[in-house]
Amino acid sequence: MEDKMNIHIDEKNTFDNALKTGISLFLGSGFSVLSKDKQGKTLPCGYELLEELKEQFPKIKSFNDLSKASTMLERSIEKDKFKQYLTNRFAIDTYDNLYKNMFRINIKNIFSTNIDDLIFKIWTNNNQSQQHINNTLNRGESNDPLAINYFPVHGCVLNSDREYIFSNIKIASAYLSQNGSWESLKLTVSNEPILFWGWSFNDSDIIEAIYSNRGKMVDDNIKKWIVLCNPEEPEIEFYRSLNFSIIIADTKQMLEYLGEISLVNYEKAKNKNEIPLQYQVPLSANEPSYPVETFFTGDIPRWSYIYSDQIVKTHHYKKITDLIYSKKNIIVIGIPASGKTTLMRQLASNITSEKQKHILYAPTTEEIDKYCKLVENEKVMLFVDDCLSDYNALVQLTKKNNIQVIGFERDHRYESIAYQLIKNNLEFELYDVSEINEQDITKIIDSIPREIYSGKIVEIKDKTIFETIRKHTKVSVMEDRFENILNDLCKQNENNENIAELFLMISYVHSCGVPVSYDIIYSYLEEHDYNVVYDKIKNIGKLITDCYTKDFNFLGDISLDDQNYYKCRTRYLAELIIRKVPKYKLMRLMLNKFVERVPPFKICRYDIFKRSAFDADIVTKYFTKYEEGIEFYQKCLYIENSAFMYQQIALYASRKLKYNDAFRWIDKAKNFKKSNIFSIRNTHAIILFYANINKEDEDGSVVTTLHQSLEILKDCYENDLRRGFHALKFGEFILKFYERYGYDEVEKYVETAKEWLDIEIKSKSNGNTSIKKMRQIKKELEKNIILPNS
Repeated sequence: MEDKMNIHIDEKNTFDNALKTGISLFLGSGFSVLSKDKQGKTLPCGYELLEELKEQFPKIKSFNDLSKASTMLERSIEKDKFKQYLTNRFAIDTYDNLYKNMFRINIKNIFSTNIDDLIFKIWTNNNQSQQHINNTLNRGESNDPLAINYFPVHGCVLNSDREYIFSNIKIASAYLSQNGSWESLKLTVSNEPILFWGWSFNDSDIIEAIYSNRGKMVDDNIKKWIVLCNPEEPEIEFYRSLNFSIIIADTKQMLEYLGEISLVNYEKAKNKNEIPLQYQVPLSANEPSYPVETFFTGDIPRWSYIYSDQIVKTHHYKKITDLIYSKKNIIVIGIPASGKTTLMRQLASNITSEKQKHILYAPTTEEIDKYCKLVENEKVMLFVDDCLSDYNALVQLTKKNNIQVIGFERDHRYESIAYQLIKNNLEFELYDVSEINEQDITKIIDSIPREIYSGKIVEIKDKTIFETIRKHTKVSVMEDRFENILNDLCKQNENNENIAELFLMISYVHSCGVPVSYDIIYSYLEEHDYNVVYDKIKNIGKLITDCYTKDFNFLGDISLDDQNYYKCRTRYLAELIIRKVPKYKLMRLMLNKFVERVPPFKICRYDIFKRSAFDADIVTKYFTKYEEGIEFYQKCLYIENSAFMYQQIALYASRKLKYNDAFRWIDKAKNFKKSNIFSIRNTHAIILFYANINKEDEDGSVVTTLHQSLEILKDCYENDLRRGFHALKFGEFILKFYERYGYDEVEKYVETAKEWLDIEIKSKSNGNTSIKKMRQIKKELEKNIILPNS
């Protein structure tokens, strides 16, 4: 980010917050360039000092490296003269008044490779800050909250009786030793905000020594910055590879920046109301511990894993942290299993703020009413998982000026509702975490416990956390194991009181985004004996244990309004199970029983459930006979008679190539309560197109109909706020139309399609997955149609 002084600061909001809440400094020679010694000479940096030393000590005239020259002099007969020269040269007499801007920031510790006494001179004349400098060479570390511990890791001219550590070899070896200054530095660089200031690329071996000798610890400190003056690209890339955020400025600009920024005293908010535990971020000490290996084999992101610091923070963590410190509302989206919940918990547990931090899961408007009454006007940072499960609840939250919302949602759900956010002028930052980068992948592979690591790095097509772990572990991930369990349960189903059927039903309901209550199980089994129901639920876990000598905790109970609910580990796992049912007949049996026996009022959050429960994708897969699928949908209409249901039936009919039926059903959807729902008109265009694209055009009617489908999509795009999907389909259809009938038929559409795709690629309404598809369609339009016909 650029400010008015042309300083570039990565993660500027996070940096400004660290200046308020507390930051340590690690100073190099470039920090002291605005000060002078008693001869009135500006303090030298590395190259200038080397040239001065060559004049004083002719024996090193051939040396081009300061570290090697220093080592030579330290071992020569002139070592005392060398030390005295350094002591005199780095004793500060005057300094620029800009250094007083240091008093404005909250400094925790200062580490320095400089042997000068500049910091002591600055604070000697300090009448602005209550803090004072504690020289650890004299007194050791201080626990006084007003003391800034100063660690002169090279030594200091104020302690000239001690050795100066002036060569890189000594610095690197000192870091690996148990020296107190370096031990404190190790802890600071690992966990706390720190600013490296005054370093050059020639000093990089020192920093590399610090960050490359830390055993198997995960370097997840995202709050570390380095100030670089006029760097070249290789220097920037090098420090970014060490997880640094980059500040491009010289020392004068940096000090001016400290004088310009607005810094408010940091004071932790005190909670006036008793907030229920379910809304609080758990303390690490209160959480049961689980072996971290189970996270890598597919377990849910438990708090104990988060607090173990063994789960990698991807580059998204740093970016979202900076957005949070901008104080704006944020919606984080991503594909299923992209690590959204893990990321949310990492942020909630680690981010520092004067605000209270709370968590909500798929809140309703009623729950938000209750929550807002609890927090009143208290400033709150609120993390919301499944934040768009109830759109009105999110709107209600964003209207509260004292609540900063950091929401997490699947990209598909976001795209389906983004138009409402835009229509209602909700202000928020959008961030997509669907893919990770190469550095993330490397860190994740390095963090996999050795016992389960495959031992070989392989290429990953889908750059996601899930695929990275899946491809690099010896044991199968949870998805694969449950697929095997389902196969075994299906084989044993008749002898195990329909346990596989119950297993499927629970997975089905949870795949629709809601838990399963005892009431649902009673209704489904048509069983009114509580003990029998309990036994059947327990038998699921028992069968899994019997088959695999390990309880995978498929079911986990939660409490909602005194009603017991069950759900499998994650929604994504439930979706994978439902996609891979080996016996289609069993799946059809379960679905039919469910719609026959379970009334909507018994389903927790039916509004969420119905979005996925009757989807044409699942019916198309498992109801291979068209008549059976229609019979199933007829039952569904008894419980959900809506335009959406007619739309799904139309899609099912079209996929079974029953186009006459598909048109009949989509007409019912279009005419339902005379609604003009653009998603239904989009479906109409899709059915119209696919019903005709492969037909022979004997009288021109086929081409006319294909044009009609494109005109419907044009109307949808021009009049609907959900434009991304319309633009994508429009581009896809033009490619197919061109391939079949040539340029003349699509000429009038091509530039429009390209223009729309350009707009949607930049739009806030679309996630990265959709944008990738749009870029691909645009590329094909240019390559296959525009260039050959230009």
